[in-house]
Amino acid sequence: MARRRGRARVGSRRAGGRATTSSDGLVGAGLDPGVVPRMLVGAVNGIEIVAVGALQLARDVLMSAVSGAADVGAEALAATTTGARGVVSATSRMIGEIAGTAESTFRDAVSNAKHARRGAAPATLRRPPARMASREDEPRAAAATAAARRRSTRAARTARPVRAVAAA
Repeated sequence: MARRRGRARVGSRRAGGRATTSSDGLVGAGLDPGVVPRMLVGAVNGIEIVAVGALQLARDVLMSAVSGAADVGAEALAATTTGARGVVSATSRMIGEIAGTAESTFRDAVSNAKHARRGAAPATLRRPPARMASREDEPRAAAATAAARRRSTRAARTARPVRAVAAA
């Protein structure tokens, strides 16, 4: 019988130039010992890429949220400032009008006092004095309002035409 000769496959040789043999004597039946470390390095690199991407996404979302909150705060501050300026401006105008009215009233009073003649009728004011309600006037005002309502209700009742009801 002829002897078996084992042939070494291409690429199955180690760096030393010897072929690997299995336990039954066949050449080239073993795994390359560098495959597992290369697979682990590839898996770690893949996980690293995913982790870096997730961190960048989280950073971008956080930066957008903080930037949006800062924009909302700036707009609220601007609106508050504008509102406060409007209130101050309206108050200033109102106080100016009150001061002008008080000044003209005071000047009229001084003028009337200087030019008053004895025995003459007092000078009339340019505008009629405003009537201010006091606590004693409150019940009278309520009664007058109720009486006006009753009068308007009576007038409305009498103004309605009477409808003729036809028998069916």
